[in-house]
Amino acid sequence: MTEDHMMHCLAGDEQLYITGVAVTELDGVPHVVGLNHRGVVKKWALPDGESAVVPLDLPAAAPEDEWYLEQGWEEGDGFGDPNAKVPAGHIVAVMTVTRLDGRPVVVTGGNEHDLSSHTGDADMYAGAVRVWDLRTGRKVGKVMAGDDPADGAVGAVCSLAVVSSEGGPIAVSSSESGLLQAWNLLTNELGACAVTTGENGVMGAATIGGRPIAVTGGESRTLEAWDLLSGERFGALMQGVRPAAQAIAVTELEGRAVAVVGGDDPTIQVWEVGQEEPIGLALAGHTSGVTDLATAWVGGRAIVVSGSDDDTTRVWDLASGEQIGEPLMSAMSLAVAEVGGAPVLVTGHADTTVRVWDLSFAGA
Repeated sequence: MTEDHMMHCLAGDEQLYITGVAVTELDGVPHVVGLNHRGVVKKWALPDGESAVVPLDLPAAAPEDEWYLEQGWEEGDGFGDPNAKVPAGHIVAVMTVTRLDGRPVVVTGGNEHDLSSHTGDADMYAGAVRVWDLRTGRKVGKVMAGDDPADGAVGAVCSLAVVSSEGGPIAVSSSESGLLQAWNLLTNELGACAVTTGENGVMGAATIGGRPIAVTGGESRTLEAWDLLSGERFGALMQGVRPAAQAIAVTELEGRAVAVVGGDDPTIQVWEVGQEEPIGLALAGHTSGVTDLATAWVGGRAIVVSGSDDDTTRVWDLASGEQIGEPLMSAMSLAVAEVGGAPVLVTGHADTTVRVWDLSFAGA
């Protein structure tokens, strides 16, 4: 493994390993945003690394009265205490960032105890999606949560992404029950909802050719493609995923929407979205299962970044399937972005640090 391309090593807090990372801009300054396993969100300014905790207004995470009434709860049914002290890790289990009306915001998904802790209903095992102002930590808009129309059991938000659309940014979440939901962040309205076969909530999403789509997978070893505006599945079932998917990323290659898929098998598969068979490219080099994936365009080349249980992070040329450069150090979470017009990889680690890597070496 090499650290030749590392630009910054940002210090975290003792014993709080980093489970999620993202990049945004605050007041004209690029910031790395990280989530630790206790649900604490922290931001680091680049390049000096000055850090601060984002003080999320957790009491405001309780569902509003309107939400209770939408679920069929009536006044006097024993609403949960909106001021109940709910652990941050219940409310903030996964995280990403976006911009809403020009301001940077943090979008979070809760775990299976999120809503049950707030409502007092022990049978309500479900997480919710929320938006927070990155600068102040105040909640923006309302709690976004829905019921699985199949059996009501939703579970934790396992995968979370924000994609663009003509109607504004869409927060896409997939739960451990396989429920896929797409929320318009400008209106807080549910635009699409689908019950998928992806029981462990693995999902990747992107806007391809102006069309926001998601690809879901799970224990069924199949992938499904979804239109996030209509909520309808499109294309053929993508079958024969080996083994069950643990990470999915969606991107474009040669004018086609493709899904990059990793699981317990060290080989990463590539599928044209909505087609039955992989397109023949396989990214081979890891020696253990693949846990995390991200895609980007660097110097006109489509690349994939993968994290694995083999304690390496690797960069790949998506078109050729070849690995680019030497493996980087292992990470618990990763994201790709641009900082000052330059491509970077951000990784979160079990040693509580966040690292920023120069990805320009991956350009064609």
